[in-house]
Amino acid sequence: MDSRAEMGGFRVLEYDASHAVVDLAYRGTSMGQSIDMSIVYHLVWSDGDWKLRSESEAPITSSVISSLSGYVVWNEGK
Repeated sequence: MDSRAEMGGFRVLEYDASHAVVDLAYRGTSMGQSIDMSIVYHLVWSDGDWKLRSESEAPITSSVISSLSGYVVWNEGK
């Protein structure tokens, strides 16, 4: 399968000093088709860094989205 993706934007859905929920939007192609995807990360602050919530049944969820509208644009140094 030939799939490629690059991060297109982000949204912080929840945040406090001990946990965060961050939604990253990706633009990519899969089997010749363009696709936009949202991947939501459930994070916890531990030992001085953000880490995936291991006690959560699904620390990462994903879904196909219709566009990147509403996301803060990510330019990766461009």
